[in-house]
Amino acid sequence: RLSALLLLATIGVSSSASNDSFIPPFVTMLTEKIKEEFFTIANSTELSPAQIDDKIAEWARRNGIEEKFRAFDLERRRYQNETLQKLDEVVNKLPSAVDKMRNLISSEALSGRVIKAQLAALVHSVSSELQSMVGQVMEPTARVASRNEKTSH
Repeated sequence: RLSALLLLATIGVSSSASNDSFIPPFVTMLTEKIKEEFFTIANSTELSPAQIDDKIAEWARRNGIEEKFRAFDLERRRYQNETLQKLDEVVNKLPSAVDKMRNLISSEALSGRVIKAQLAALVHSVSSELQSMVGQVMEPTARVASRNEKTSH
C-alpha cells in the first residue's frame, strides 16, 4: 500500500512538470509542425504508455529519425528502471526508519535534547531520498523536542 502511495506521489510530481519544457534531442531539429505531432502523441491522456511508445516509434519512422528515437528510448528506459530501483530501495528502508522514529517520539524516558540528537542521527544515517521523506515527518517532532528541551532547563 505504501509503495503504491509513493509511486502515485512520484507520478504526481513528475506529471506536474510541464511536458513541453523538455524536448528530446531527436525532436529539436524538426519543423514546428512535426514537433507538434510529437507532443500531441507524447502528451495524450487517452493512450497507455505502451500505445504512446508505439505511436512515437511509428512517428519516428515516418520522419526518418527512427535510430535517434531508439537510442533516446533505450536511455529513457534505463533511467526509468534505475529510478524504480531507487524507489524500491527507499520504500524497503522506510519501515525500519519509521519504527526507529516512532520509538524515539514515543519515549518518555529521553530528554528533548537526546530525542533531537537521535532524530538528527537517524536522518543522517539514511539515504538522501529517505532523508527527505523522514525529514518531512520529523520536522514537527523536532520542534516539539526543541520546545521540551527549552522548558526542561
